[in-house]
Amino acid sequence: MSYSAKHNLIFIHIPKNAGTSIINSLEMYPHGHYQTYTNFYTMKRKHPTAKTFVIVRNPWDRMVSVYNYLKMKKSYWHSNDNTTAHGLTKDHVLVQHDCTNFKDFIYFLKTKKVTGPHIEPQVNWIPKQNGTFNIDHILFFENDLEQQLQTKLGVFVKIKEDNQSIKQYNTTYREYYDEETKNIVTEIFKDDITHFNYTF
Repeated sequence: MSYSAKHNLIFIHIPKNAGTSIINSLEMYPHGHYQTYTNFYTMKRKHPTAKTFVIVRNPWDRMVSVYNYLKMKKSYWHSNDNTTAHGLTKDHVLVQHDCTNFKDFIYFLKTKKVTGPHIEPQVNWIPKQNGTFNIDHILFFENDLEQQLQTKLGVFVKIKEDNQSIKQYNTTYREYYDEETKNIVTEIFKDDITHFNYTF
């Protein structure tokens, strides 16, 4: 959960959905993933006129990004040489040591060997009230984020591309999948797919 005093915005940062880029570009604070609804409503009480927004992403594409991110020995936030804000998480270590390919990673999702915030379904990050999302705007990663910020939030800003995952292969996310792994992700993230109308 992050706040921009300059733009009077509250942002729910779902991992691997351009959150670091948004936070840096909109001069928001703090960084990080704060998933509890208590944090959200505390921030809303502190900034009652602030608009709230979140960015969601195609789950199949998101899992490819997570896989590539966890494979990185050094990223914007994590490294194994103490040159970044954080060391490697247990998921980084697990994926780097025990996953020989993307299919292994998807099996780890299925068997819950990978359990960190990066693989949490997106619907679980967004506060709900009476069964509906209690947020002003949902932006879509696949669409032009700068344009969405302009039209939905009245913010004109050039988005800095920070904390990007480095692709293992120069291809689209669909090429990572076979029918089995596609179906595993479909089952794990069925609520994301339903709520945000995603297709493979």
